[in-house]
Amino acid sequence: MLIRLLLAAVYLGVPAIPIAFVIFGNLPDRLLGRPMMDDIGSMIAMIGFSIICLEFLVIGRYRQLSSRFGCDAIMRTHQLFARTATVFVIGHPFLYSLWGVAAQAGGALSNHEKSASTLGIGGWSLLSGGIVWIVLIALIASAARRHEPNTNYDRWRFWHATAALLILVFGLHHTLDAGLYASLLPVQYFWWCLFITALGSLATIYLIRPILQRGSAYRVETVVKRADETYGLTLVPQSRQLDPPQPGQFFWIKRGSPLSHTDHPFSVAGFEPATGAITFLIKAVGDFTREIPSLKPGEDFYLDGPHGDFGPPDDAGVVVMIAGGIGCAPFLSMVQQLAGSDKKVLLITATKSVSEQLETLPRYPVSPNVVETNISWARVVEHSTAEWAGDVGRCDIEIVTKNLKRYGISPTHQGTYFLLCGPGPMMSTLEADLVEIGVNLHNIDSERYQYDLNPSSPITRRHLGRWLGLSAGMLLLAILAATF
Repeated sequence: MLIRLLLAAVYLGVPAIPIAFVIFGNLPDRLLGRPMMDDIGSMIAMIGFSIICLEFLVIGRYRQLSSRFGCDAIMRTHQLFARTATVFVIGHPFLYSLWGVAAQAGGALSNHEKSASTLGIGGWSLLSGGIVWIVLIALIASAARRHEPNTNYDRWRFWHATAALLILVFGLHHTLDAGLYASLLPVQYFWWCLFITALGSLATIYLIRPILQRGSAYRVETVVKRADETYGLTLVPQSRQLDPPQPGQFFWIKRGSPLSHTDHPFSVAGFEPATGAITFLIKAVGDFTREIPSLKPGEDFYLDGPHGDFGPPDDAGVVVMIAGGIGCAPFLSMVQQLAGSDKKVLLITATKSVSEQLETLPRYPVSPNVVETNISWARVVEHSTAEWAGDVGRCDIEIVTKNLKRYGISPTHQGTYFLLCGPGPMMSTLEADLVEIGVNLHNIDSERYQYDLNPSSPITRRHLGRWLGLSAGMLLLAILAATF
């Protein structure tokens, strides 16, 4: 409920500010009596640019947001409302009817006033608007394709930030130069304040924060192979220790220089409060992660975090963790915290092959079935060997329910909470199947680093419903404002 209220307050409240200045301000005569469709076009343009500025703030790099609402909710909001801004910005010129010379301008108006009484679009404003159009479309298209196998993540991030900066700068120029209502001083001040805030956010992430990271370097302590292509990387602070992470949180980590912008997010798999050592479980499959096995003790790393809010609520009596592949990483730190507690925990780890399975959990080198009196561990593989003693098959609802029965867990009990982390299709299918067998959707949480619009996931449908509702509210706001 809190997230919904804050989303509504931010994404309806901020765009409403310049619209309120227009409605209650003293408009010059030349802005009165415009066709309603033209006013709607102006209103949705203002809403669209407001969203673009907000996108620089609603990102997963601010701990105050990610640790309170979860990085998943923030990044979904960022990606979904980018679509709203694109539709509004791209579509608003098609609502205008006053292209060309003002029909009622006559000879009493100067050339500038004639232009202002229509659209106010001159050569430079037309150019800046065109640049925003082209870059915005390219940005959305590249974001939709960034998880394709041949995409270099570091180059994509650089392009994404550069394109966003271009949209911000040229969008401000177009808004101030072509926007008729930008002639009102309060509206001008609002746009400059929003622009400076967005630019400050970008500077904080890519300039100020990296400079501050110089004083909190970490170094490699150990690199240990834990499974096939999977390594445990342990980093220890050299001087100033960052805030201790909570189980389920993650850090952005970078190698070499703090000014490098090649940082990547990794979940915390373990933490030692006495030394400040942080362990990450990393699968060596990408450009950056393939370098992990060759790291030497003493090499410098720089961390940004901790971020995120992934984990069970305090009142959960039973916690079921379902991990696909490297998705087990955040659950290892949770097992470390919950071992010996009054919560009953079932960890299900699923991989394609036996060699990808962890042999033991960190800190608990005992039986792979029961690691503590309150923690049970079930391992699932798609392709087994003759020696394999665990479950065989895909990690579907049948495997999950079989293990729930095996360990005496009721999935529909109010105190049973499910946490999912792994490939998107696996999580979407399990979310839908868990709801189908009677699990309350509020008792299911998932950690995703890839966000799609797959409607098979009930959690995704919930986010889509909120997004469509707020986007419709923005459009309604524009229409109502145009009627005044």
